[in-house]
Formats: sequence, C-alpha cells, structure tokens
Amino acid sequence: MTKLHAKDIQKLALYGGRAAADTTVFTDIIIGKDTGRATYIYLASIAGSAKNIDQARILMELGSRAGRMAPGSSRQEGFYSNRIAISPKKNDYNEYKTRIGDVVQSLYVSKLIEPKIQERREWEAANPNKPLPNDLTELVIAWDGDVNAAIYKTLQERYTTPILDVWKDDLANMLIEENFYEDLTVFTFGEENPIKAGLLKLKEADLENIVSEGVKSFDLEFALMDDDTQVDLLSGSNSLDEYLLNFAEDLTHCLQDNITTRFDPSVNEHHKAFRDVNLTANKNGLTGLFRPQADAVMGVAETLKRDKYSFVIGEMG
Repeated sequence: MTKLHAKDIQKLALYGGRAAADTTVFTDIIIGKDTGRATYIYLASIAGSAKNIDQARILMELGSRAGRMAPGSSRQEGFYSNRIAISPKKNDYNEYKTRIGDVVQSLYVSKLIEPKIQERREWEAANPNKPLPNDLTELVIAWDGDVNAAIYKTLQERYTTPILDVWKDDLANMLIEENFYEDLTVFTFGEENPIKAGLLKLKEADLENIVSEGVKSFDLEFALMDDDTQVDLLSGSNSLDEYLLNFAEDLTHCLQDNITTRFDPSVNEHHKAFRDVNLTANKNGLTGLFRPQADAVMGVAETLKRDKYSFVIGEMG
C-alpha cells in the first residue's frame, strides 16, 4: 500500500546511537515492511552530499539502526510519526551509487528481496512440502500503480509455468486472495502516480496448481478456436521440425532465462586430465574425444558437483 505520497522530496534522519554519528539525507522512495513499530527498509533511494551519503552507508552496513521521516519544505501531517528501521543484520544491503556534481545518489536494496531464481528452484526441489522462506520471496514493484500488471510481469520473468496474457487480472487476483502476495508500505514523493509494492511468496508448484485448477474450473479461460485475433500455429506443426521452426525463438529465450550454464568453453578451461590421457584427440592421429565431446564431459562434471543427477541429450552420428 502507498502510505505516503507527497509533492516534495523529504528528509530521512538516520540515527547511529553510540556506534556511529547521525546523518540526514533526502529520499524520494522507501519501500518496506510495516512491523507496527517501524517500517523495515527493503528498498530506499537517498541523495545528499558525499559526506552524508558515506555516513548513511556506514549506518546501513552496521544494521539495527533507526531513522525517522522528517518534513522537507512542507509540513504535511503525519510525517513525524513515520519511523524507519534498518535491517538488524550487518551488510544486509546492496548499494548502487551514482554522482552528479556535488550530489551523490544511492539506491539500497535489501539482499532479502534480491532476485534468487536459481536458489528458489533448488530449494523447492529439496523441500517440496515446505512453505517458501522469506529470503526467497520475489519483490513486486508497480511503478505505475498497476499491481496486477506488475505481478503478471514477475510471473512471466521469474517462473516457467506457461501463462496467458488474458489471465493477467484473474491470476493476480487469485494470488492476492490466497495470500501469496503481501502488500508492502511505500513512501513515495514526486508528481508521478503513487508507486505500489509487495512480496510474492510463491513456489513454482503453487503456480502450477493454481493455473491447473483455474483451467479445470474455467476461472481461467483459453482463447476460443474461432477467435480471429488468435494465431493458430499448432495446426501447421505436423512434425518436430515444424514445431521447432514455429517456436524456436520462444524456446531459446526460455532456455537462456532458466538454465544455468555450468561450463562455457569460450570462457572456462578444460581439466588438465584431458591432456594427461590424450583426450584432446583427433590431433596428430591421437584417439579420444572431439572438442564438443570434451565440452559435454566438462559440463556434466561441473553439474554433478552441484546436483545429484545430470541429463545428457545427444544424437548418433
């Protein structure tokens, strides 16, 4: 929810207590979780002099610091009551800094809500019956205030379950109603639309179940076959070659987005054992592996260091 939206940029006072000096910076957006006593910072954009920004960085790294929203050029009611809390963990934020003249701007993003797509998938595989932990949730930011569109975009970019554009609103509403989405508190400033944000605590299996049940119950509708706005590609796919021709680009993008490369021969080196047993073969009459075969062996070896299994797919010839 957008708790505060004002026309003026506001001051953020950060208190160091006995550990470090206080500092004051300006902020145009803070996204956090309201704990009742304060708003725990997940994302904050701050600006100020290099000295003040450096001191803010020290306080952010220390953790367990407190802060308070202070009025800038206006004295809008309620600003003094907005308490801000920094993560209790040390070094719990990633910082992205830019400088324009004498003004330094820093964006702090909690590591708790940084994208962890691969980590989430590995955790799900190892813990299929457990709820998703907080550190593997997905941050959803609706910069234009359209929460449903932001949720749908997150599902498209960070999950592999097939979904249709026509499901955007219905699917987002289902996730909200079933408490897979949690609103965050947003303090935003400027003339643009109020920003909204939340956390999506959703496993891939949860999304698959929701989509499957939605289709079975007709809560999620497929496009009708006589809909002139739909392009029919499957009827023209009478073989695997034709199917790949129609969908190769989409499949390639999906693979690139969702598969982690374990061995890249253009970047990584083959193990020294390949040379010891003449497995750099087909040079000077030596027998052994072709270069692509050696690449495949390295890929499997690197995969088995992290996973308990590896699929090897190839063809004769």
